[in-house]
Amino acid sequence: MSTPKITIEISRTMAEKHSNPGKKVSDQMLSDFITDCVVSGLEIMEFPESEIKTIITDE
Repeated sequence: MSTPKITIEISRTMAEKHSNPGKKVSDQMLSDFITDCVVSGLEIMEFPESEIKTIITDE
């Protein structure tokens, strides 16, 4: 697997604010949601989703 060109590091608190506030979900679900948000914008520029890595961190 190649190294991603974009890495997003976001705290769980911030990720939850942007996804589904008040609902506890796994880090993977949060990561997928944040990645989907970013990909939507990057698709306009034809940037491949495979080049994006999202990391959910502790506070």
